[in-house]
Amino acid sequence: MDRDHYASTEYNIPLIENRADPYIFKHEDGTYYFTASVPEYDRIILRKAADISGLKYAEEKTLWVRHDSGPMSCHIWAPEIHYISGAWYIYFAAGEKDDIWKIRPYVLVNRGDPMEDEWQELGQMKAAETPEPDKFSFQDFSLDMTVFSYREKWYCVWAEKVNIGKKISNLYIAEMEAPDRLLTAQVLLSAPDYDWERRGFWVNEGAAVLERDGRLFLTYSASSTGADYCMGMLRLRRGGDPLDPSDWSKSREPVVKTDVEKGIFGPGHNSFVKSEDGLTDIMVFHARQYDEILGDPLYDENRHAYTLPVEWDENEEPVFHFRKNRRPNILMMVVDHQAFYGHPRVKTPYFDRLKAEGVFFERAYCSSPLSMPSRKTMMTGLYPHHHGQTDNSFETPWDSHETYVDVLKEAGYRNYYFGKWHACAGKPSDLGCLGVSYPDYSNPYHQPEYEEYRRRKELPPARMRVEMNMCEKGWIDNVKEGDLYDFPRDLTNEALSGILEGPKECHEAYYVADMACRQLEELKREEAPFMMRVDFWGPHQPYCPTEEFAALYPPESIEEYPSFSDDLAGKPKSYLFDTGRETSRDRELIRPNPMEWSRWQMLLSRCYGQITMVDEAVGSVIEKLRELQMDENTLIIWTADHGDALACHGGHFDKAFYLPEEVLRIPLAMACPGVLPKNRICRELVTNCDLAPTIVSAAGSAFRSPVDGEDIFRLFTEQRPGWRTALLAETYGHLAPWRAEAVVWQQYKYVDNHGDAEELYDLEADPYELHNLAKEKEYQALLMKMRMKRLELKPHIYKV
Repeated sequence: MDRDHYASTEYNIPLIENRADPYIFKHEDGTYYFTASVPEYDRIILRKAADISGLKYAEEKTLWVRHDSGPMSCHIWAPEIHYISGAWYIYFAAGEKDDIWKIRPYVLVNRGDPMEDEWQELGQMKAAETPEPDKFSFQDFSLDMTVFSYREKWYCVWAEKVNIGKKISNLYIAEMEAPDRLLTAQVLLSAPDYDWERRGFWVNEGAAVLERDGRLFLTYSASSTGADYCMGMLRLRRGGDPLDPSDWSKSREPVVKTDVEKGIFGPGHNSFVKSEDGLTDIMVFHARQYDEILGDPLYDENRHAYTLPVEWDENEEPVFHFRKNRRPNILMMVVDHQAFYGHPRVKTPYFDRLKAEGVFFERAYCSSPLSMPSRKTMMTGLYPHHHGQTDNSFETPWDSHETYVDVLKEAGYRNYYFGKWHACAGKPSDLGCLGVSYPDYSNPYHQPEYEEYRRRKELPPARMRVEMNMCEKGWIDNVKEGDLYDFPRDLTNEALSGILEGPKECHEAYYVADMACRQLEELKREEAPFMMRVDFWGPHQPYCPTEEFAALYPPESIEEYPSFSDDLAGKPKSYLFDTGRETSRDRELIRPNPMEWSRWQMLLSRCYGQITMVDEAVGSVIEKLRELQMDENTLIIWTADHGDALACHGGHFDKAFYLPEEVLRIPLAMACPGVLPKNRICRELVTNCDLAPTIVSAAGSAFRSPVDGEDIFRLFTEQRPGWRTALLAETYGHLAPWRAEAVVWQQYKYVDNHGDAEELYDLEADPYELHNLAKEKEYQALLMKMRMKRLELKPHIYKV
């Protein structure tokens, strides 16, 4: 079987790759520790995290390394970490270089911080002092020791081979006198009696103990370590003696075994740990993602650590079911034109909650600072110079390139699209999407569905009280400050600012969110996976928050934006383009900015208020998903098509074709339980080219043709994903022709403005790009490097 076939299994995804015999310990302070066998079998490692998912990315520290010769010099196997009477202990198995199968159990101790303080060797686990030599423990191949406390006594269980015609690995138990010494002679607990325990080798090993309400269960692994490896279970009768074999009963069938459909091969050698809330038992085990192994399975490195929640049946018996292999639902929310970079005071509580539940991508960029190129990129995974939608002045065909909708449709997904389109010709329904959306930009307040929404909610028509008209002279000249404006145009992109009259629910963002929420209620009853895209017109102008949200940002409290007074020295001519009614003359920015800062404060207050208002509307869709208990099986993506240039670089009202961070950087957060970690900040360079390939990867599929984007999941499912070190963004002009490409590499940013001044910035030292380094002598070598990276990223290998 092709081992890559199950590499992207939706939910049965490894917690930690290439770590066999996994053991997770939850300390009394709630901290989790992880240790396991490494493929080299030469050392003992430890990770530490606040939650189980955090162990995946936690720093791994080597605590102890094998000896060069003698005992503990070979086959360092199956470490377990325990906390006993105020000290830390690690139990592990080890052999000798000159006798590699002379495997015995050993003990390390640490009386301080397990991650920082030194571990001491206590030597081999000591057998009980007994007058019966044949009862001595650890006389032959002995391994996989675990210890547990039960009714105020400590017990030890391990596997040991005996000679009965052939080597047979049995399970033995004894009471402990001390953490490194047994008190009693060993007692045979289980031998490989059934056929499923004798495939390849006759094996019982890798015991793990689970206690619930005074009842004791013990799982163990059986057969050889390939796809035949599986787990059985012993039960101690209520009130029974762990040292009395007659008090134990044994399952006749394995309780966990290979599941080909879910891509789990050879599950075994498990441990148990409590969830973060202390309510759920979690099985931790290793398995492979394929069954055909070249050579000895013991030395195949691709045994990965997995987790599995334990269920309990009506008899209070543990049940171990791999999660249903259903492909995840996908919910993607896209806002338009958000002031994000450089505006840290803006409140986005719902976006922040998603960040805490998943991953926030701190260095996320759009492919182009314009709606149509960027939105088509999100559909196709291609840069604008590949998909051909290079600006907003024309429309490419909706079927010119394969989209994620096409791929998901073939994979059996039902596709939905609600809200703004503005990506290319046609509309989402041409791609086969259900939902409500209209061609081009459109105006949500003119849609019949909005009228039905208003009637159902008993809302008045949407109107804003205009405070500022920043429209270019000759465009919407008749709207004055103080007017009530009811959005009469065919598209709603007016350069106006003010206050929304009436309830906040009149705003398009709540209307779009309501359509999505109602659809989610319908989908609750569906079996087929769905992909729902929800696109909002805001926080793009017109800025019109209600008084409630505007009041969050008193204008007088807003400080001058750091690049507002930029004199644009050393900048290309693109930075001079501006159409603001009070800020430009003949489409050129007036310098110094002629508009008083108090008016800019008013603009920023309304912009910020609208962002927070839209945040609430978008967040309501995720809240509905949680209310319906659908979030555990859903990949959630929240982003924007591009940024907003408001008040930056000399005081612009709107973006144009310059490429500062304000227009290129976008918010991006993703959550996907079981796949993505929680509360993680990712500092890798990502672009919205990556969204389409990530979406199709989540569905277990792929594009037929090459795309420019990468599957973001690789950052979290591969130990060494080989991620990009540089990314590209581009512009072809807006309201005027212009060609430029921006390249970001490390902390540096380069902009090639075709036929005009080059730009080079150190974003760490100069985050607002006030000092162009392109002409400074000491940066010429770096400038040349960045030019080469631009050529590498845009070699023009496709036709536009």
